[in-house]
Amino acid sequence: MNKFKMRQLKIYPKYQRTSQWRAKFVPEIKLCGEWLKDLGFDYGEHIMVKFENDKLIIEPVGELRKSSQLRIWKD
Repeated sequence: MNKFKMRQLKIYPKYQRTSQWRAKFVPEIKLCGEWLKDLGFDYGEHIMVKFENDKLIIEPVGELRKSSQLRIWKD
């Protein structure tokens, strides 16, 4: 049984190029550590990040969704 309840993280600034001559800072959240593997998230797998009721929700993407229904949004 997993004892994970809550994790406090920091939001970092990330320098992102918008064109050849322009750039801006955007917020970045870094998730890493053994606790992710303990929760069932492993490297190489896909996840879905949703925003519902003022919360970010991270869910693993199943095999069927990977092949046919996965959508990628770009700025």
